Amino acid sequence: MGYILYGDPGSGSAIVELALAEIGVEVELRDVSLDDGQQGSQEYAAVNSQQKLPSLITPNGTTLTESAAILLTLAERHPESGLLPEAARDRALAMRWLLFMATELYPIIEFHDYPERFQPEGDDTPSARRDELRKHATMIWQRRWLLVEKAADADPWFQSCGLGVLDIYAAVLCQWAMDDEWRSTMMPRVSAIAERIAARESLQRVWKRHFA
Repeated sequence: MGYILYGDPGSGSAIVELALAEIGVEVELRDVSLDDGQQGSQEYAAVNSQQKLPSLITPNGTTLTESAAILLTLAERHPESGLLPEAARDRALAMRWLLFMATELYPIIEFHDYPERFQPEGDDTPSARRDELRKHATMIWQRRWLLVEKAADADPWFQSCGLGVLDIYAAVLCQWAMDDEWRSTMMPRVSAIAERIAARESLQRVWKRHFA
């Protein structure tokens, strides 16, 4: 049994699929359409009780969720990939910024894309409230991204030790809820990393599937 990945093009499963492609292992893809609400089905709930994407089933049958946790597990299972640095200082920095993006950036997407989930019941101005929540989420999103941009000070990748989990994670996340002009102007380093990920021979096919 190989890896089985549940996901949807353009979603967080892109992070995991890119990592698997870089490692060079086979994976069976099982589509769960967010547009059709398939993540809410009983069938998918049996895979992931949180009914969110992505979910990865490992060759030993373990089900993993949370994209950052999946990345760390894959890096641990496949150390030859170099997805996590060997040097203690570099590894610590990789952990720091991966968890920053996972906890301080990724959750903002839910506020931006689904502001109605955070409206009080009985709100008599739902449309205006949603717009306000989305606008505020965008401000927080951009402010936190600038911290990542400042930290990504190596060239050509996030860290001088080479392509790793930070590059894959940042490249995917910066495709979401982001004005292209703002990204290229305010985040040239992260934008360049995303472009290199998209052009990398081992990752081109996966990138096109999610973001072409």
